[in-house]
Amino acid sequence: MALTGDTSDLERLIYGGKPILPEQQSYSVETPDGTVVSSVPGGLPKTSVQYFNQPYKVSVTYKSLDGFKALYLEDFFTRHQGQAFIANLLIGNTETEEFVVKYLGTSKHSKTGFNGSMSIDLIVEPSIDRCFQAFLAEYAPCMGSDTAPVFCYANLGIKALP
Repeated sequence: MALTGDTSDLERLIYGGKPILPEQQSYSVETPDGTVVSSVPGGLPKTSVQYFNQPYKVSVTYKSLDGFKALYLEDFFTRHQGQAFIANLLIGNTETEEFVVKYLGTSKHSKTGFNGSMSIDLIVEPSIDRCFQAFLAEYAPCMGSDTAPVFCYANLGIKALP
């Protein structure tokens, strides 16, 4: 459940009718938890949660780019500088999902023969399923991993709800 709200006006990062997927081993995800820590003399530090659902930063690499595909990606990111678009990413799951992202404006290119790669940084709009998190928090401690298929099917059921 990666997309929330109305995303009908956002362009998708696709090429040849298919989503462009980053190299699976190239992900670097920073997910801020919103906790602020203050030192207290002679005791444990004080902590407080300042915010929920903070956007997170993802660094990915697109590999095996021929010249035309590399030009398309460069143009796509230039046109969407500071604007939201939809990209397929693998974040905290076992399969890719669509996320609303923004391009940060820095990319690194490298070429090897006819193919190349492009590393970019994206800001990802969080879409945390708080209902499923509450479900996990209540049932996982007492049921354990023996019921993992139940959680997967329950999550699919939650996603299917209107």
